Amino acid sequence: MSTSKAFQETKDQTVSDKATGLQMDFVAYCKEAEEDGFGLFEAQKERVWDIMWRFLMTNNNSSTTRVMDIGCAIGTDLRHWRRRAAASQNGNDSNVSIQEWHGIDIMSAMVDAAKDMSPEMHFQWCDVHDMSCYEADFFDAVHCS
Repeated sequence: MSTSKAFQETKDQTVSDKATGLQMDFVAYCKEAEEDGFGLFEAQKERVWDIMWRFLMTNNNSSTTRVMDIGCAIGTDLRHWRRRAAASQNGNDSNVSIQEWHGIDIMSAMVDAAKDMSPEMHFQWCDVHDMSCYEADFFDAVHCS
């Protein structure tokens, strides 16, 4: 299964650069980055999370129930927003009504890892160029990384 013209997914959790032949265990890399707080990218990741959260709260008229993360990898962003939503709900923030968290990725190993790490969320392999597996207007908010 091809992930792009430049990279190809192999049988296990690695991706291979077609031009150089270099291989990387991308699932392990993502898990390590999440555990380590994203290192040099932590501030940027926090900004992205805050921007998306403000969007969800600003545009949430108690009808935002389904959120999609395109290119979800192992589901890090969705887990962050879900924890934040749970904390808001526990604080009786009535603006938070998100019920379903969905993520898609074109790497099956990423989707499998996301499912293992967050079985309460909905993850599946899907190519963003063909999302016919979802009804039109199914999602209230979409994030693409």
